[in-house]
Amino acid sequence: MSNIICGNCGACSDELVSHGRTASGTKRYRCKVCGKVRVPEIIENVNCDDEHIPPEFEELQNPELDIDTWLDQFQAIQKLRMKAQPSILSATVRFKTGGLPIAFSPTSCWHLGGLYTFYEEFRNKMNELLEIDRFYWGAHGDEYDGFPANWATTVFLNLAPPYLQKRIVSKVIDKLQHNGKLLYSMWSNHPAFEERKTGEDMSEVMYLGKVPYFVGKGIVKLCVDDQEYILSVAHEFPGHSQWNENHAQRKQLMKVPQADFIIMGDKHTYAYQERAHNIEAYDAGLQENMIAHLVQTGTAKSLNDPYSVRNWNRGVFIWPTFVLSAKEHKIHKIYDTEALKWYLDRDDF
Repeated sequence: MSNIICGNCGACSDELVSHGRTASGTKRYRCKVCGKVRVPEIIENVNCDDEHIPPEFEELQNPELDIDTWLDQFQAIQKLRMKAQPSILSATVRFKTGGLPIAFSPTSCWHLGGLYTFYEEFRNKMNELLEIDRFYWGAHGDEYDGFPANWATTVFLNLAPPYLQKRIVSKVIDKLQHNGKLLYSMWSNHPAFEERKTGEDMSEVMYLGKVPYFVGKGIVKLCVDDQEYILSVAHEFPGHSQWNENHAQRKQLMKVPQADFIIMGDKHTYAYQERAHNIEAYDAGLQENMIAHLVQTGTAKSLNDPYSVRNWNRGVFIWPTFVLSAKEHKIHKIYDTEALKWYLDRDDF
């Protein structure tokens, strides 16, 4: 005879297993019949020798789940997905110039389709790019303007709907890639308006198979003949300072001290610093460069955009150009097109 039963299904004490105590110290039991953990009920004159009649199920789900088989399938599908949607963190771009220099401009925030984009200057810069040999662009994102679906004001600040903007940007990308003018590309904020709702990164779709595409920040190694230049690039690096517009780049330089360039876009302004660093490593011959170039590149959205001028300043349309020597580890920053042509024609730089 026993005076306790399961507090859930009424099973006798023979089916109860001790399972610790409550916070107040009362003993608990786990029922082998229903699986619940309860403080048992106390009942007088309970005969646990009486037959406990369990239910009988004619149809009962009994799924098979072999862990090894599932892990094998996960691994196989993972390989397929990674081939179809590769995620790269670094890329090497090689140039065989026979001793002649190359030049590149880190561009950002084209904002094609937006009402306040400086289209005339964008076309001028693109035409110069197509005209000048050994001159290239890097793309730091926000190539089309788009707008968040829940932000009605931005609808009126666009000249075309997002689907048409994407088609136009795709044509621009195709034209530049066909002429061998693009070096790299990356994820950015404005295409993410749609990515949050659809899961599809349209920038990745537009660049896929054309130039390296970074889903976040990336490392680009530009090899000009035997000279290697290292770029740490992103649409935006973490970090902000109201006193130093290159603060985020300075933080990133601590993570990639070998870099010749730390470049980001996003902020719609221009800022540039040269920073001497790793002097001991340079003196010991452990790295090629002593000067790191910290670059905040500008935007083509440089007209009086109300959203920008209400909160910050209007955008600054400056995309600096850097000439890279093929004969020694040497970098020269310029803004003038005629100076660019002069440097690229020299065989002694």
